[in-house]
Amino acid sequence: MILAIAYMQMPVKIMLKYALLGFLNYQTLSGYDLKRIMDTSTANFWHADLSQIYKALKTLEADGLITSAVQSQDDRPDRRLFTITADGRADLQDWLDEPLAGRTPLKETLLLKVFFSAHADRSHLLTQLMIQRELHRQTLQQYQGQTLTDIEQ
Repeated sequence: MILAIAYMQMPVKIMLKYALLGFLNYQTLSGYDLKRIMDTSTANFWHADLSQIYKALKTLEADGLITSAVQSQDDRPDRRLFTITADGRADLQDWLDEPLAGRTPLKETLLLKVFFSAHADRSHLLTQLMIQRELHRQTLQQYQGQTLTDIEQ
């Protein structure tokens, strides 16, 4: 029996919407805070530029999924804080509850190299694999060191 695998491709800006709603579901944050938290938590599998984040926040607010308020600061410029709304929580929950009916396509340079390495020098390939193993080991240590407290900071 051959199993057909469906590949899903949700537009990137829609995925950013849910990443931002997910973080805002934990706590009220500024755009800068969202970028900082994303860089220290989900960056290995989901990341965004600060300009993308602010553009998405503007859309989420226009759609009524978040609200914002300016917070005055004595020693720094004012900052805008974003809070998820009940509609935003409902939209996030609907997305979380929706089953993934396929795999998300993945582009992986290492696998492409391995695929075409039949005639390559095996010692070079082994070196590349050992380097990647060490990089993945370091990433695993980073994941193991992250906690909910990191996200809440």
